[in-house]
Amino acid sequence: MVFLISWNIEATITYRTTELQRLVRVIGVSEETLCPGANFICGYTVVLDADMTVRHVGLTLFTEEIKQIGDRSVLEFVERYFLQLFHPAPNSTSELMIHSDGVSFPNGRWQDIKKIKTNTPFTIDYQLMRYTITWKTKGVNLSFSFPGKYQLIAGENLVQAEEHLPNDISHTECLLHPEENSSEMTSTSLKNYYIKKGAWYYAETLNATTYYKKEVNSFTPVVDIDFIEESLADMMLCPAAADSFMVDFTICGYGYKNTQFKVPLHQWIDYCEQKGCNIYCGIESINTQEVKATVLAVNQTLNYNHLLTVTVPLTAIEQGKGSIKAKLNAFIPTNNIINLDGKYKTSNRKIENRIIRNIW
Repeated sequence: MVFLISWNIEATITYRTTELQRLVRVIGVSEETLCPGANFICGYTVVLDADMTVRHVGLTLFTEEIKQIGDRSVLEFVERYFLQLFHPAPNSTSELMIHSDGVSFPNGRWQDIKKIKTNTPFTIDYQLMRYTITWKTKGVNLSFSFPGKYQLIAGENLVQAEEHLPNDISHTECLLHPEENSSEMTSTSLKNYYIKKGAWYYAETLNATTYYKKEVNSFTPVVDIDFIEESLADMMLCPAAADSFMVDFTICGYGYKNTQFKVPLHQWIDYCEQKGCNIYCGIESINTQEVKATVLAVNQTLNYNHLLTVTVPLTAIEQGKGSIKAKLNAFIPTNNIINLDGKYKTSNRKIENRIIRNIW
């Protein structure tokens, strides 16, 4: 028996940015030859998402295997930027690009990239908010240094990034998460309850600490109305605790433009993990109806933050499922995150009608 599988060549190809569309035309690639995934054509790489959206165009400098184990966004930026140097946008030059983008070539000339193959050894260093990639082999010594700025590396401005965010989160591939490592947990004064201390950001009350209950031979994140603060932290940080919750996002965008969308909460956590963001959670207030918190997703290498104000009905925690609301300010430059240390001091938190049990 023979199965014939064909692609729908009539599927409409779209582009994440107009610059990617320009690059495809510049290198002379026919849209009819493109399919989802990585397309390698005459020394160029064109990558399409499953919905036939072109999300990357560049020189072929790295294999897919290398991109899977490295920082894909950085490696694809390098491929795209060198292509742009050879083919600058109208009214621009390679020299103007280098100056305005703050990039440099400590060793060699950028044109030396023509000597680089996918099997040429390279190293990547990140210091003082700058990346430096170096190829050094016989006849080649080329270094490319560039700032770790989201807009430069992603190839899109913040307005475009916000517009793409709902689709990016909604189409995030769900990850398989390993069981929690009990060796990283410590016991509490309450039998069968454990804590896993996480890092904190700006203030100790804005942290990545999670909480667990031991059941037979496994450890389950706490989602229990008797432990409201701990439950909310686990919901925001642990995919297993987030499985039964949906989140209604409102993106508070530039120009006072609000965008609303809804996704499973665990998909937001997976999105953050895949984008290299560390999540921190801090309780703002608790009353008889709801709990409010701030959740900060920090990307230290690309120097941006997603800031969420989350509201969770206590009935959702009690039932272990339901919808929560989140106001999202996305892609905030790290330097613009201020005054968090004062906001999360214990004395400023509004906790009403709440019996605090110091078991953790």
